[in-house]
Amino acid sequence: AHAHLGPIDAQPDLFSFNFDGHAGQFILDSNLNPVLLVHSNLRIERDFFSAAWNFKVTTDQGIQYYFGGDSAREVSMKLATGDCDNSFPEFSPTAWYLKKIIHPNNDTINFYYDPIHLQYYAGLSQTMFWPDGRSTNICPNRQENIPILVNKFCETVLATNAVILKEISSAGGGRTKFIYINRSDDGGDKLLSSIEVYPAGEAEAFKIFALNYQYGISASYKNTYSLSNNKLCYHPFLTQLSEQSADTTLNKNHAFTYNDINGLPPRLSYAQDHYGYFNGKANSTLVSKPKSDYWRNLMTSANADKEVDPLYAQKGLLSSIVYPTGGKDTIMYE
Repeated sequence: AHAHLGPIDAQPDLFSFNFDGHAGQFILDSNLNPVLLVHSNLRIERDFFSAAWNFKVTTDQGIQYYFGGDSAREVSMKLATGDCDNSFPEFSPTAWYLKKIIHPNNDTINFYYDPIHLQYYAGLSQTMFWPDGRSTNICPNRQENIPILVNKFCETVLATNAVILKEISSAGGGRTKFIYINRSDDGGDKLLSSIEVYPAGEAEAFKIFALNYQYGISASYKNTYSLSNNKLCYHPFLTQLSEQSADTTLNKNHAFTYNDINGLPPRLSYAQDHYGYFNGKANSTLVSKPKSDYWRNLMTSANADKEVDPLYAQKGLLSSIVYPTGGKDTIMYE
């Protein structure tokens, strides 16, 4: 967290980890050595200049976990368009992925990744100003004037050079492959299509997990952003998970249904409540109505209805699961 992108670090960065039953947080001291925030038997080492790994965690059982390196690291930057001044147009490391596990009995598990570039439209923010009628010269003797403030509309975009898991293999020869398909919504990300499990020494998978999706397509509550970028109108939903044998003679299917997936608004829609959830209101702005009549009469453009509407907030939520046995769970929301 560099202050104004300068050389002074205003506060230590907080690193979080969660792997193989171990979770916690640490910071880096003045010598860039990891310091756990809660006592643990884990030992964390770092090497930010290595192409092979950047963090190594060793458990009290002697198991070593390697993270990062050139092929397993994510870098991101924040871009802002519109009337914004909070862009950070420099890539910084934001994630280090598990790359290798070495067990004391000399068994090794390797993780392989493919690079991917993501551009995710993270959100909108809007600010409105109105002078209260007082003199702009607030300090007459010093000739200090109130700064001129302008209304702002800002779109935030996260650009990320990331990786997606391609294969896991062990020293014993077993391996698991991950297959992906392209997405129709924005961002350039992928959807997991299937997982193939191969026994040691075999070229044919003995088990396959297939994932199927359905897109909800928003037809209403569009604004300038979704009208110019139709990808914001697409929402992928997992509808089926199938466990299959290699010859597809054995199938175990899980089916998922959702609450009115075509009733959702496009991403970045103005139809949202105070907490950012869909509320079904045809707003033309993000700024809610002022509480007083005085300010409502002055700021007529601030007219968004931001009240919560549970009926619309439930759009797209999981509503039922059908199991391979034929049993079914129905999910109700209050």
